[in-house]
Amino acid sequence: MAMVNPGNRVGDIGWAVQTYAEAQGCSVVREFVGHGVGFDFHEPPQIPHFGQKGKGQSWCGHGLTIEPMINLAKRISTFSRTTGPL
Repeated sequence: MAMVNPGNRVGDIGWAVQTYAEAQGCSVVREFVGHGVGFDFHEPPQIPHFGQKGKGQSWCGHGLTIEPMINLAKRISTFSRTTGPL
């Protein structure tokens, strides 16, 4: 949460989530991301939970979600068209 400050970039959030998860021996699923929230629930920008510090779009005054999916091992996810994420 310390990376969620005006002037920071989307990559700062992703970097913080990824760094913490990997330090715990986990991985971040990359196929699902957080997002902006405004008049519609899912709005730009996309908020990946992995990334490089100092990279990506900056934001100020926008609502956003940080909702990482963390795996205990590999970052691979499986998705079924009939049942959704497995």
